[in-house]
Amino acid sequence: METSKNGVAGVRGRELYKVCALRNAVSNIAEMLEFTDVPDWCFAEVGLKWSYEVGTSSAYTEMLKRSPVLFLPQITAPTLFLVGKKDQRVPPKQSVNLYKKLRARGVKTSCCSILMTMACSRWMQNQTLLLIFTNGFKRI
Repeated sequence: METSKNGVAGVRGRELYKVCALRNAVSNIAEMLEFTDVPDWCFAEVGLKWSYEVGTSSAYTEMLKRSPVLFLPQITAPTLFLVGKKDQRVPPKQSVNLYKKLRARGVKTSCCSILMTMACSRWMQNQTLLLIFTNGFKRI
């Protein structure tokens, strides 16, 4: 399973994957910059140096150019979105936005929201994953 922007890059092209599951997927890096608890990740993801100053218009442009939302036409594999309702790293609306746009394009998708009570990296326990995948992929 992939996460964030790298996971979305992975679903481009159905010939590579029959189905895909994305956990807390980033759809728009530029938009995420203002709402994440790790804004430095947004800069690093596009090869820019992190600064506490507000991003410049060129930084925002570069982030948008590399955002998964711009690659929607290339995403064709049925996709399951796993969304942490309280995720501070990737705001839930990022995944939901991508989910809705793929649905509108006719891509088979399903979205499972999970109330996270622990840190983002710890919520994906084996039993939880099995339950989510079993129920989530049945809906695709």
